[in-house]
Amino acid sequence: MEPALNHGERVFVSRALAFIGGYDRGDIVMVLVRADYGENQRFIIKRIIAGPGDELQIERGIIFVNNEAMNSSVENFVSGDLSLILGESQYFIMGDNSAYSVDSRNFGTVDKSDIAARVLFRFFPVIR
Repeated sequence: MEPALNHGERVFVSRALAFIGGYDRGDIVMVLVRADYGENQRFIIKRIIAGPGDELQIERGIIFVNNEAMNSSVENFVSGDLSLILGESQYFIMGDNSAYSVDSRNFGTVDKSDIAARVLFRFFPVIR
C-alpha cells in the first residue's frame, strides 16, 4: 500500500464499520482473501477502487469508474484491459503501489462479507 502505508506500520481499524457496511471509493480496508488462491486465508490491506453497482473499466493503463478517469496517480501501471459492472455486494480493490500489488486484478472482486475492517489511521510509527 505504499506510499499510504509501508510494510511494518501499525494501523487503527474499525470493525464496526464492517458490520454497518460504511465503505466508500478510496477507503483503505482490511480484506480476508485466500492466500495463493488456495484454502489458506489471510488478511490484506487494499484501497477500494469501485463498489456495488459501479462500472469499472481499465483501458491502456487508465482506470475508469462510471466513465470517469481516476486521478493520475493510478495511470501507467495497470496491465491488461478489463470491463465489468460490480454486483450489489462486490468491491474492486487495489494496492496503491499497484505495479507490485496482488489485488482484484489477480483474484477478482471481493464480497462485502470479506471486508473485515476499515483502516482509520496509522498510529505507528508516529513520524515518517
